[in-house]
Amino acid sequence: MLMNLDLPNIYAGDYRRFAVIPLAMILLSLYLIFFVGVPRGIDLKGGTLITLTTNASFDEGALKDALSKELNARDLAVRSYSLPTGTGLEIELEQDEHLALAEKNLAPFHAKVTEANTLEVDILGVETRLKNATPDITPQLETELADYGNRLASVRAEANSHADIIITNTEFVLGTKLEKAEDLNALETQLSNYTSEARTVYKERIFSVIVRTGVEFDPASASFKYVSPTLSELFLQKAVNIVTISAVLTIIAVFLVFRTAVPSIAVLSGALSDIIIAMGGMVLFNIPLTLPSFAALLMLIGFSLDTDMLLTIRTLKRTEGTARERAYETMKTGLTMSMAAILAFTALFILSMVTHISTYYQISAVAICGLVGDIFATWGINAVIILWYIEHRKHEHAHIGG
Repeated sequence: MLMNLDLPNIYAGDYRRFAVIPLAMILLSLYLIFFVGVPRGIDLKGGTLITLTTNASFDEGALKDALSKELNARDLAVRSYSLPTGTGLEIELEQDEHLALAEKNLAPFHAKVTEANTLEVDILGVETRLKNATPDITPQLETELADYGNRLASVRAEANSHADIIITNTEFVLGTKLEKAEDLNALETQLSNYTSEARTVYKERIFSVIVRTGVEFDPASASFKYVSPTLSELFLQKAVNIVTISAVLTIIAVFLVFRTAVPSIAVLSGALSDIIIAMGGMVLFNIPLTLPSFAALLMLIGFSLDTDMLLTIRTLKRTEGTARERAYETMKTGLTMSMAAILAFTALFILSMVTHISTYYQISAVAICGLVGDIFATWGINAVIILWYIEHRKHEHAHIGG
């Protein structure tokens, strides 16, 4: 165990120099995040992921070229790997632009149909009241009826505009002329069927290209994951909401525990540093931001708060020895915790390499990047801030007492 080793106290001298490495890591990570960009998986950017197994040999380059040309896919990745039962193949495609545009207009179309139905009910209600109205309120009801009528006409026009976009783009995918119902409710059913049929045709087209390039597989056993633009936007919005709520609750909890600005900021800066370094590692090692890797980032916040609060509470609130000695003893305990977690996620990472399970890979890779970053951030930034705060406060008290 690290906590039982006789390690030298790194805080005995000028401990401020230990902030250089984590600060450099943070600056490099910020550059990678903002100027290179964190890659996003299909969960958060939309697209198609096909996973299959084949026993036949094939030309991976030819498959990629065929998919790129026949499907006009610019963002395309083809990955093959060995399995005990043959060769595993993963194909990741960007969204088909026509299918994506059609599905992107489905949600606003449905919303307009719902709004139109509501307005029609309101119009029937006003018409009923108008039949039994007295002369003094008739003008008011007629104005209200005209207003509802104008709004209904506008909503229907907007719904038809979305419908035209959906039909035009699904026609392109299906390669056939489609009918358009006059009634919005009938049209709603039509468009749902058209887009569903377009997704099926798009899937069959991809499988057809794969087969023509010499890849033999059973379509029934192949995994086909399609994430629409609307769904990917929903996932991204939910992720942002979760981060926002987590950040607010974390800030409140930390300030309630310490009730002092500097220690609270030190703890929060450690958690933020972990996330920044982990995301920088995702860019560096091309780990996509997906729902599993996003969950790993949230887990890192909890782990970072654990080590940062362990350091801050022990160094601030205990009285045995000097602050530097308390920080040093806490560091040995914290490093033991970190190394145990890194070893556990390394085992998961090795398992992901053997089984080729992308969820395991994304979680373990992000966790390892963040845990390594946590070692430098906690003991190189948080510890420096806390020690400076304690010694600065002690110096001020001594000056006042003198």
